[in-house]
Amino acid sequence: MIHFILIINKQGRTRFSKYFTEIGVSPLQRSIFEAELARKIIPRPESQCSIIFHEQYKFVYRRYASLFFILGISPEDNEFEVIEFVQNWVEILNVYFDKVRELDISFLSF
Repeated sequence: MIHFILIINKQGRTRFSKYFTEIGVSPLQRSIFEAELARKIIPRPESQCSIIFHEQYKFVYRRYASLFFILGISPEDNEFEVIEFVQNWVEILNVYFDKVRELDISFLSF
């Protein structure tokens, strides 16, 4: 189950966030949680695995240009399905926005 989706840039700024379940963090602490997650993911080299564990979640992320697409999933979920989901989602955004950019992501709303 996907609990939340975050899109952050290389500087660690959140460009999009959508929480589908309550993650046990108050809305005021979400920015701290997102910054902590960004500090873990951004410095990782591309040669490392794009799956990390933090607290009770498994995080799957993909980097496209200057954006990181991060999904928080349950530990028992299949990571490869989520990576494929992110790939398909980015391809759809790319077609919809005709070469998606960070500014396009900032104005997404679901």
